[in-house]
Amino acid sequence: MKNQLLCTFLLLFGAFQLSAQCHTITLPYGQVQTDINRGYKIIATQDGHFVIAGEWNNEAYLLKVNHLGQQLALQKFGTAIGGQSKFKDVVEAPDGGFVAVGQCDNCTLPNDSLIKVVAVKTDANLNLNTSIGVKKFGFAIINGNQTIDERVEPSLVRIGNTYTMAASVNVGGGLNPQDVVVTRLSENLQPVWEKTYHTGFFESPFDIVATNDGFIMPVNRAFVATAILLKIDQDGNMQWGLPFETALARNMVYLPATNEVVVVGDRVPAPDNRDAFLMRFNAATGEAVDFLTWGDARGDEGHDVHLLENGRLQVAVRSSQPNPFGTYGTSRVYQVQSHPLQVLCYEKIPNPDNITNMSLTSIVPFKYQWKRLCGNRYSGVLQPHFFSYPGGL
Repeated sequence: MKNQLLCTFLLLFGAFQLSAQCHTITLPYGQVQTDINRGYKIIATQDGHFVIAGEWNNEAYLLKVNHLGQQLALQKFGTAIGGQSKFKDVVEAPDGGFVAVGQCDNCTLPNDSLIKVVAVKTDANLNLNTSIGVKKFGFAIINGNQTIDERVEPSLVRIGNTYTMAASVNVGGGLNPQDVVVTRLSENLQPVWEKTYHTGFFESPFDIVATNDGFIMPVNRAFVATAILLKIDQDGNMQWGLPFETALARNMVYLPATNEVVVVGDRVPAPDNRDAFLMRFNAATGEAVDFLTWGDARGDEGHDVHLLENGRLQVAVRSSQPNPFGTYGTSRVYQVQSHPLQVLCYEKIPNPDNITNMSLTSIVPFKYQWKRLCGNRYSGVLQPHFFSYPGGL
């Protein structure tokens, strides 16, 4: 049985220097050889803690930990949602609770087994708001007619007391069965408006950020080495969709001081190599103004990016390293200058050996000196871990 562990990493970085000394604390969540868990998103909370969203033995879950990684609350939502489920994104609500979005499979049986996007609201202790319940988006039957409206991989952003969710929607069995769908939700998760966008083949928006006049998404497409940077206004009207070169675009961050966005992902300069990739765009026009690629010879993937208080960027990267069996996965946290884009230094997440993979997924800055991360560790079973060390960036 494959052994995979969800991991949370806590890193304390010193101010502008690279230090070789570190102290690592490892706190596993779940039972080895029993639990198969993954963490997809980590956020900081108003009360100084952290919440992780992911899947725990095919159940969507939220996990709250303190600054030492000690568990404060764990809620699983499989029974409330039904079927197999997972959370892909989470944001904090104005009242100190949380809104999480994800997807479920076989969760509206017997009449509808399509994959759906789900949204829930909780209190600060992760208890489900039962008056709102579980909201599901996507249907097999609309107005009595058979249809295909299967939705996957949502992401979420909050403005005030409303939420805007982007996802992929399957629209049928034609040449292009997948479009982008964006839904504006009220504070009670009721749809305010919903619109779809067609930008190519098999579109998949990985993230969504709010700008000063709308929303921007990096949209991956099949069969081409380009993604689309898609901008809509606050009412969902498309402003522009511009292509940019990348193998896969992932998360992005908005830079309010310059009205720009930065996308992280990876490029493939040669068939046997993959580099981490950042590109900075003008948020008003979509014009690409700067880009950066870097990495080791065997391959690197950019997975997350955040803006620090000093104007620099914190970037989460996965890297492949050789071992006697081929390669194993490591992860690094880079500090990158934003203007111009330039790598300054990095810290490597410690692997216990050269067989176990450490796959960093999400990172969140906290008062600049501290970084918390979540990812997946696997060498046969997937389970959560927590790492803490000072020094570094």
